[in-house]
Amino acid sequence: DLAREDLSRALAGVSGPASAGLYLSSFARGRALFQHPGLESALVASALAPAPLAGLFGSFEIAPLAGSLEHLAHAGVLVAI
Repeated sequence: DLAREDLSRALAGVSGPASAGLYLSSFARGRALFQHPGLESALVASALAPAPLAGLFGSFEIAPLAGSLEHLAHAGVLVAI
């Protein structure tokens, strides 16, 4: 499953122990993208363990890319503190 492989590869880049994490995800991800409810959250929580994780689902994310704000669909953003 490409979505699972991609997320696992991105989470492998999380370096150092985190005190906590915040995960912002598009509601269009989740079951529709990973084929199993809760899989995305479980993978992110496992990567940060034992740090606590909070999360939010939204319609889209807005982020600066190439000097301007861009609308991102199907995005997941992890903030590790």
